[in-house]
Amino acid sequence: MAPVRISKARLCAAQLREEIATGKSPPGAALPPEAQLVDRLGVARGTLREALRILESEGLVQVSRGAKGGAVVLDPGIGSIALQVGTYLQLQSTRLEDLFAARAIYEPAAARAIAERSDQAVLAALAQCVAAQEFCVHDMVLYRSHEDTFCMVMLSNCGNPVLALMGGVINTVFKRHLDQVREGAAVRQVPEHMQEGVKAKRRIVELMGQGDGEAAEQAWRIYIETFRKRFAAALGPDAAFKYYTSAAKPPQHA
Repeated sequence: MAPVRISKARLCAAQLREEIATGKSPPGAALPPEAQLVDRLGVARGTLREALRILESEGLVQVSRGAKGGAVVLDPGIGSIALQVGTYLQLQSTRLEDLFAARAIYEPAAARAIAERSDQAVLAALAQCVAAQEFCVHDMVLYRSHEDTFCMVMLSNCGNPVLALMGGVINTVFKRHLDQVREGAAVRQVPEHMQEGVKAKRRIVELMGQGDGEAAEQAWRIYIETFRKRFAAALGPDAAFKYYTSAAKPPQHA
């Protein structure tokens, strides 16, 4: 097998990516001017510009043109990662059941961590999400917005950056699927189910406040399983995960 040749632009992008990842060029910082980068990296201007386009496509930099232009390092965030993950999962013909199985791994662990950390500010934020949901059980869009906030607050404050990232990406991808099936009216949430969800999450926040990590973990797992069964009843057990549909708008991730 012939050796794989890597272009100079990709090698240049890899070097700049390493500098970003190691904190030499943190988010918000401007990369050195083009002339300096060309001299330091020992590449042609065209090669450098191609390398920057690679990094820009990855969401790592934003390049502006003109006399005062340049490249600024971005924090890629969960949204840009979810965009690639969601596309990959749909290409792999992933089932919705697989996505639920992943949620059942990451999110209960986060619920347990929140209970064990006993951060009152986080508990208050979660309780506020549940209270807000109680007043919008007839508005699925608003209800889901508070649901998303609850999940992201729980994941982002679990104290484990790997768990927060993986769970956050899966949750963001799942939200995109909900947007798709909601547009097609394939799944209808009824107020009674939404009220049950409020009651379940209120109990979970109580368990978190009591520091009962094991019970909070189990309660969140049951919550996801209830959600999964309702989707399976509406769409079938082998329903495909959908990140894109033929008539869908492009995903708008923050």
